[in-house]
Amino acid sequence: MIEVSNASAAATVYYKLDKANNRIATSNTPIPDTPVISSFSAPASVAKQWAPATIKWTSTNSTHCSIAVGGDPNAYPNLPTSGSQAVLMPETTAVVVWCHNNGLSTSNGRIIQVNGIQN
Repeated sequence: MIEVSNASAAATVYYKLDKANNRIATSNTPIPDTPVISSFSAPASVAKQWAPATIKWTSTNSTHCSIAVGGDPNAYPNLPTSGSQAVLMPETTAVVVWCHNNGLSTSNGRIIQVNGIQN
């Protein structure tokens, strides 16, 4: 982020640049950094229905993370920016870690196979 001040106009303008130094955002308030998930792991499968799958992640530039399971975007809300979470798997479905920072979000996920039915 670049901050440019104009003393005569008592104004500050903030510019957000991409890696090639192209301006991608302009604001009169500081622009938050986009969250980055630097590592993510989840098993390809679990043995049976309702078995836990341990999801692990590490993020930067985020205030909190959450995990979506299938159609429920808030299955595991308000998680730390890095950590692990046991997720109960009701069926073969997508599990997605979302990390957030003041309205900006990023995600990483995978489909986890459930191999058997609970007895």
